[in-house]
Amino acid sequence: MATSRIYKDIDLNFQAHPVTGDIAKKIGDSAVIQSMKNLLSFSKYEKLFQPRIFSNLRGQLFEPVDNITSSAISTSIRSVI
Repeated sequence: MATSRIYKDIDLNFQAHPVTGDIAKKIGDSAVIQSMKNLLSFSKYEKLFQPRIFSNLRGQLFEPVDNITSSAISTSIRSVI
């Protein structure tokens, strides 16, 4: 018996739902994409009570594009996911 998960998240644009007036939610792929972008944007110690969740991509933004930098970016992305 296969079960599928439905991923949900709040919409970070904080737009109101047209009917209920509550904060709108994202469902499925858009929720996962938003969550991944959110995780990749964290700097070190930015996520309270979970200091090991960060990607440091902003710190590598203006580094020269070479094998060392690409390896560091790849490692950062893999570790946060």
